Amino acid sequence: QRMKSILILIPWLLVPDVTMGFVPSIKNKLLFGLLSDSKLTMSSTVEESQTQEGGNNFNSVHVAKVGGRGATSASQEAAEKNLSLGAPPIRPNSGRYLSKNGRFEILTTIEPLETGKQLAPDSPARQAIEELVDQLDYKKGVLLSSSYEFPGRYARWSIGFVDPPLEITGRGKKCTIRALNARGKVLLGPIQESLSGLSEILVDMNSVKDNDGRFTEVSLQVKPAPEVGSFSEEERSRQPSLFSIIRDIVDSFHYQEDGTTQLGLYGAFGYDLTFQFEPIDLKQERSEDQRDLLLYLPDRIVVVDQDKRDAWIVSYDFVVDGEASTKGLPREGSIEPFSPFKEEGQTIVPRDTPLNEYSNSVTRAKEEFKVGNLFEAVLSQTFREKLHKPPSVLFRRLQSRNPSPYGFIINLGEQEYLVGASPEMFVRCEQADGGWRVETCPISGTVARGADALEDA
Repeated sequence: QRMKSILILIPWLLVPDVTMGFVPSIKNKLLFGLLSDSKLTMSSTVEESQTQEGGNNFNSVHVAKVGGRGATSASQEAAEKNLSLGAPPIRPNSGRYLSKNGRFEILTTIEPLETGKQLAPDSPARQAIEELVDQLDYKKGVLLSSSYEFPGRYARWSIGFVDPPLEITGRGKKCTIRALNARGKVLLGPIQESLSGLSEILVDMNSVKDNDGRFTEVSLQVKPAPEVGSFSEEERSRQPSLFSIIRDIVDSFHYQEDGTTQLGLYGAFGYDLTFQFEPIDLKQERSEDQRDLLLYLPDRIVVVDQDKRDAWIVSYDFVVDGEASTKGLPREGSIEPFSPFKEEGQTIVPRDTPLNEYSNSVTRAKEEFKVGNLFEAVLSQTFREKLHKPPSVLFRRLQSRNPSPYGFIINLGEQEYLVGASPEMFVRCEQADGGWRVETCPISGTVARGADALEDA
């Protein structure tokens, strides 16, 4: 309930190769300004339309509507360019790397996993994923898993972890970074030092240390953003916000590598993060323990690429300033068993919308469209059911009954879980042709009718 309005699931990778975002239900332009400091170009097809002079026309959209004859589809063009389709392009290498700020030496170790034929149930790769699913019932972590593929658009792959060393949570203008184990305590010290350099956008910063003087928690509060109109629209996403803190942490761990990496921030964003950039008076009450943002930094990640029949575990160790190190420290975390719904002492409201109210809202919205008061509306209602079985059961059932390019199960802690399956790719970014390539494929709005029923579909 605390993150019931989910905007996006995102692995925010710390090297500039691939960044992916997934949205269960809503379409929103918030993320495009947040993925990179590089200038991004955006088109709703894989290849931008060409002007008559041969240059890129970023204001036009190429739609192949010729009854399957002549024009190359976006999917075909993506396949011809050998793009990642969201999956890891190649297996990374073990090695030693230095972060951009010079504080962290990052050591990567790759452990190959056998996949067998068709990712057999008894293969080590399949077993590693199934073990993660079970562990997410009682350990903090994330699993993103595809159970559907489409040539040139979606690949089948899975990536997940448990027991991350760091957790980042936020609500409104307040953010907290916590060390979840001894490994996280090694990392939190230099993070605190780096964040203290953001004093011009902070109104408060506090920290907690253990008996050995190691940081266990850092709390910050960001200044309110300047009044709208005092900055250009292009600078809106750069105003003081929770994302200012996230960017600083990303920069702390950023490093260059030949190939690809899985090191990054993984978790969930809530809808209320929109108000970091859009000052709107809130009409609905929010729960006191609502969280708008929750991200994990993992240090051991399972990766399975079903398309390439390749799988591996990548483990990370960190050396800080050539001294403090995570090497040899256990990769562990707290255990909180799933607590099923209790019939005694608990109540549940099956729905938040009385009968007929939703259809009445649709009717009203249509009238508002006619007179020009609305140009877009997102109507929703919430249904609730008692959950007696653990989230892993629900996740496996979804994968079986509703195969989707983007399936996910996240243990957010505090008996809060996010489980779902989405057919929609909100945004995918990767380096291609010497620059950043941004692809969006929302399931929303309207498009010109096709030449036949297949194109309409």
